[in-house]
Amino acid sequence: MEEVFHIGDDRLSTLASVLSSETGRTILLALSNGPKSAGDISESTGLPISTVMFHLSKLVESGFVKIAGDIPGKHGRKKLYELTSNRLIITIAPRVERDVSKKEKAERTRIFDYTKPVMLSLMIALLMSGIFLYGFSNVFAPKNELIRAPTALSVPSEGNVTPLALKGNTTSLYEAMVRLFYIYVIIFAIIIALTSSLISTWISRGYKR
Repeated sequence: MEEVFHIGDDRLSTLASVLSSETGRTILLALSNGPKSAGDISESTGLPISTVMFHLSKLVESGFVKIAGDIPGKHGRKKLYELTSNRLIITIAPRVERDVSKKEKAERTRIFDYTKPVMLSLMIALLMSGIFLYGFSNVFAPKNELIRAPTALSVPSEGNVTPLALKGNTTSLYEAMVRLFYIYVIIFAIIIALTSSLISTWISRGYKR
């Protein structure tokens, strides 16, 4: 198992400080043979337990060493430490992944800049059309009592004249006209929104160039 580090990784400073010390290199060599506790490393290397714990804490914090588990000991359970990787590779090549992620973020931001005028114009147009339609329906809507036709009209009969029946409701024609007007206004609002958004997008592209 190997791990690749870029030269700009901050964790390399911790590794460099450990490798520059003979004590640190001794601890890493001891862990290369398998998981060990701090006491085992101290016994096999002859280093003080406090020194071993100091270097292990730095290696664990930087991510080069991890705690593999614990086992029973004389004074309770003791932790086992092991290397996270047996091979470390340091590279100075540019970080392509980070550059690609920045480019993707820039593209997403650009797309949002282009679609933002579209959504804003559409929302404004729909809001204005809704307000206009609401006002139109309240101002120009006829009263029910004025437009509702009587179900029957009696005419004084003389001879064979019979009552004339008038059935129906004149509001149906008005409602159909209102619905049709609603549709026209909404379509007109959408056309205005799309046109204004296209114009704003074209202008924004011209400024960016």
